[in-house]
Amino acid sequence: MSQGTSLAQLLTSRKLLFVTGKGGIGKTLVSVAMAQAAAAAGLRVLLVESSSRDQIAPLFGLDPVGHSETVAAPGITCINLNTAGNFREYITKYLGKKKMFDTVFSHRVVQSFFNTVPGLAEAMMLGRLYYTCDVRDVDQRPDLVIFDSPASGHFLSLMTTPDAIVESGLAGPMLRDTQKVRDFLRRKNDVGVIYVCTPEPLVVSEAMDFLPVIQEKSPAKLCGVIVNRIPPSLGHDATRQSPAHGAGESRLLSFLRERSAKSAAALDMVRVSTQQFPGIMYLGLRDLGFVDDPLPSDFHRTFLTEEALHP
Repeated sequence: MSQGTSLAQLLTSRKLLFVTGKGGIGKTLVSVAMAQAAAAAGLRVLLVESSSRDQIAPLFGLDPVGHSETVAAPGITCINLNTAGNFREYITKYLGKKKMFDTVFSHRVVQSFFNTVPGLAEAMMLGRLYYTCDVRDVDQRPDLVIFDSPASGHFLSLMTTPDAIVESGLAGPMLRDTQKVRDFLRRKNDVGVIYVCTPEPLVVSEAMDFLPVIQEKSPAKLCGVIVNRIPPSLGHDATRQSPAHGAGESRLLSFLRERSAKSAAALDMVRVSTQQFPGIMYLGLRDLGFVDDPLPSDFHRTFLTEEALHP
């Protein structure tokens, strides 16, 4: 189902790509592989996460990098953003009030207060992405930012924050800057959301319920769906029972047949449901099993190999 835009086109045309999906479906691996592919095409890529522990850095053989842009590979830097760092950079770099930050906002009590303000952490996160993509000096901007975003529910909360702040009645710099962030996120040719799922009926069902919500409520719109971990198809000979098969081998074949059937049913659901999103990218990725880290520098060449999703 490789209709519409291709992954290569998305990587070379967008400034910011959000990668989200249900937890545990491999979106971090997808994000890293996409960054490798973009870097191989000559782009400067910033890989972003916001996690209690670094998940991206180990895939490049790095120690945790924290809130510091760190070279991970040729053409790729990575960072693990946190609320305190985002707020500090907003005051010192964007507003240019370093002395104010040093004398007022650096106090632990003040920072604790800001951590409790509803929506502030999300606003600072989106603001940091906007600053990196659209405000920072041109020679310091990456060509592409890939954000290994929170799982579906938290992602929606993140993306609805700009509307909530704009409609809250706030005034001053916070409102003005949030409006700029929202306007940036609405630029479909610059910003998009890629949703990752696996070929399991329940996971796909949840995904297909969630995608219209992204389209309706998120300023950044859906531009791609990736189905990860598609099992290899089983030929007739591989699934046919034989008297020579032992009990253990028969159970394994039964398991593989059941998994293949569930995967096929899930992919059929994807084909039907995604017809309501014409023109976006659809990509299927085969199941690689366990992946060791650090990843090889050409991991994307074997991983981002499309499986047939067309009927």
